Amino acid sequence: ILNNAEMLINHIRDLIYVQKILREIRESSSLAEKKSILAQHKNNENLKAVIKYAYSPDINFGDNVVENIINLPESNTLDDVYSVWYMLDKLASNNTNSYIKQEFKDYMAFFPDIEELITGIITKDLNLGMSIVSINKILKVLDLDSSQLAISNWFHK
Repeated sequence: ILNNAEMLINHIRDLIYVQKILREIRESSSLAEKKSILAQHKNNENLKAVIKYAYSPDINFGDNVVENIINLPESNTLDDVYSVWYMLDKLASNNTNSYIKQEFKDYMAFFPDIEELITGIITKDLNLGMSIVSINKILKVLDLDSSQLAISNWFHK
């Protein structure tokens, strides 16, 4: 059990660091500086995963996520704690299930230190002030054809 707890703590610490990187990008007004910050962290696997979950058109967390997940009151549906990736996959594959939505909200409340990051992922808006094309040129995590990129960029500018 201790090993799993330690792994979870390290996972959350890694995500707090990713959240810090994203804040640094958001705070910059220069596109060149934003790209430079992203390039400095291009080998960060957690950062790549965040971008993939946030911007892949193949991952859908359901309709009106703000109303249907973020604005839900907290309850106590959370029986166990897993990695963020597991919970995001679970939500994406059950995005119409009310119990799963509530469980996800409770998961977010359990980890307030990364709630901002999780909110950006499930709303599909990390608010970086960069196009998905620019992000993907640096991180190379999204396998999108040009029509998907055009549609995604239109929604996430």
